[in-house]
Amino acid sequence: MKENSSAVLEGLMNYPFHYTLRKTFSNENMYSIWTMTININYYLPDFNATLSFLDEHDNDWFLKQNSNTQSFHGALFLSLFMQGIPTLYYGTERQMRETRGTFWTEKSTETAKLV
Repeated sequence: MKENSSAVLEGLMNYPFHYTLRKTFSNENMYSIWTMTININYYLPDFNATLSFLDEHDNDWFLKQNSNTQSFHGALFLSLFMQGIPTLYYGTERQMRETRGTFWTEKSTETAKLV
């Protein structure tokens, strides 16, 4: 935590990073990730205490908005290895696309496609 910080929140879900990550791998360049990282480090007391994530259950899955699996893998890699606590929501590893879709569509988990 930064010295002399008067912030109340020490850890939270990092939605600014989440939305920037999605936009970057859909139609922007990596400069927006760098800019967001600088801003988060400046405004938050501890970037490492935030949850970094690609998908979550309140919005559409990444692959529903952008069907490019290379972009998906790049964004997922970055969300897991950037500053913060990497968070993988169930459904991301199965490359879900449906907003409220059925999680297990195959009879055996051995035949399910994983990331």
